[in-house]
Amino acid sequence: MAKSFNDFSKYYKGLILIFILLLFWEIAVEFDFISNLVLPKPSKILKDGIIMLSARVFYINFFGTLYNWFFAFIVGMSIGLFLGFLAGINRQIEYVILPLSAFIRSIPPVALFPVFLILIGPGKLPIIIAGIIGVIIYVFPIAHQAAESSRINTPIYLMFWLLIVLILLKYLLFPVQ
Repeated sequence: MAKSFNDFSKYYKGLILIFILLLFWEIAVEFDFISNLVLPKPSKILKDGIIMLSARVFYINFFGTLYNWFFAFIVGMSIGLFLGFLAGINRQIEYVILPLSAFIRSIPPVALFPVFLILIGPGKLPIIIAGIIGVIIYVFPIAHQAAESSRINTPIYLMFWLLIVLILLKYLLFPVQ
């Protein structure tokens, strides 16, 4: 029990600072130093957040977005592992994919979303595509490095990763009902 109190005592100054900043923010909005339209009061934000959490629509949208991101994660992981492993075991594929990967990795995945929104239009598809590319550009180098370091045992690792990718794609394309 003393250990948990000691852990809290390390952070209480930071928590007090946050509380003081929220108090100044509340007072600044109350006395119109800051416009309520620009920065609403923390108490109003908290009250509206609690109301939002009690609405069914919030959870429908939350879990719908979560499903889209998991879908993008699984597809991106499958593609990234497959391409990374192929590039790791085959030099010709590596020479083609590695420069492209280095170029795409220089662009933050968050910056890709507006591009896909403009190219594809609003909806779920731009979010899913940006998520897939975001996962690929971070998974590809890891899979590439793992495959490159295991060139000696290539057939074993290739079968292992292909099996994982096929299982993921099977459950993605043909979900159990």
